[in-house]
Amino acid sequence: MTTIDTITIRLAHRQDIGALCQLYYEFHEYMVQGVPQRLQSLGDYECFNASSLTLSLQKLMDAVDVAMWVAE
Repeated sequence: MTTIDTITIRLAHRQDIGALCQLYYEFHEYMVQGVPQRLQSLGDYECFNASSLTLSLQKLMDAVDVAMWVAE
């Protein structure tokens, strides 16, 4: 069993985009469970097209007035 001794919080980098897209997908699917009358499932993750989300995340990372943080 592995224990986490420390958590590092840092600015997100482009190599984090894949993990951020998966996190977005999982969070969205969780929210669909709570309000199915307002949200629709994105379907299977393997079929999820994250290209527009990827572009949005890249633009946010490039913006001078935005800071995106990740924990590891």
